[in-house]
Amino acid sequence: MPGTEPAAIELSVTSPLADGLRWAAVAAVPVLACAMVSARLGAAGLEPEILLRAFALRLGQWGALLGVPLWLFLFFGGLNVVRTLHLPTVAAYRREVDPQTGATTYHVLPARNSRLAPLIPLLMGAVAAMPFYVNPATDTGLGFVVLAIGVAMSGFFLLPGARHRRPARIDIVDGALKTARLRAPLGAVDGFDIGYQGLAIMPEPAIDGSRGVAASKLLGREAKLRQAPRSYVVEVRLKGLAAPVVLAGGLTPCCADDLVRDLRKQVARSRSHDRPRLRVAAK
Repeated sequence: MPGTEPAAIELSVTSPLADGLRWAAVAAVPVLACAMVSARLGAAGLEPEILLRAFALRLGQWGALLGVPLWLFLFFGGLNVVRTLHLPTVAAYRREVDPQTGATTYHVLPARNSRLAPLIPLLMGAVAAMPFYVNPATDTGLGFVVLAIGVAMSGFFLLPGARHRRPARIDIVDGALKTARLRAPLGAVDGFDIGYQGLAIMPEPAIDGSRGVAASKLLGREAKLRQAPRSYVVEVRLKGLAAPVVLAGGLTPCCADDLVRDLRKQVARSRSHDRPRLRVAAK
């Protein structure tokens, strides 16, 4: 009906700068870790000057090792990964229809991240860096580099698509499509698509070289293969917006395909009900 549709599309967008400033304070936590490291150095019986230089070195190392990845983890939605760890490996959705108003609500649950994907590089980096941290007096910083590579690779597996990996609610009511950050009239809906926001995987299998295939390459490919089928998103195309808007993320292919088909049918049904009908008077 003409009076029930919103006048325009309402889309709330969070500012990356605001997100970064909000989580910058949280990234200061590594300072506490530096205090623990300084206690470890003091127990080693080093000279005051050596202790001061070693503490400054540790302060920079652990600040970069923990502070920067923590900031990136929070900035790109890493908390969604933690919040969905209890969910199964297959995404699902539930549809509810109000018989009185005809409103339709979709409750979408994403699939959790692969637990193996981030643990492989992190554990490998921790084990490789352990010998360099046994004696702080002789550490040249190589252990930090090895461990930092493991942390960075873990984030590489975790963060793609993490911002959309959260439970979602989609409402089709009063001639409008509504989510937590979107409100658009059904007349502005141009269609629904399935997108992919995850790790890129080469379709070709690993090729043996002169010395075979590296174990790290095989483990990395296996980790990607576990994560990739859980990184699909459902998007809506709206008239007047250049880019599609993500409605739900962290989905498996079957769930995304079923949800798109269901949304298309429900939007078409709602449009037909809202279309004004002509009445012909009997002669």
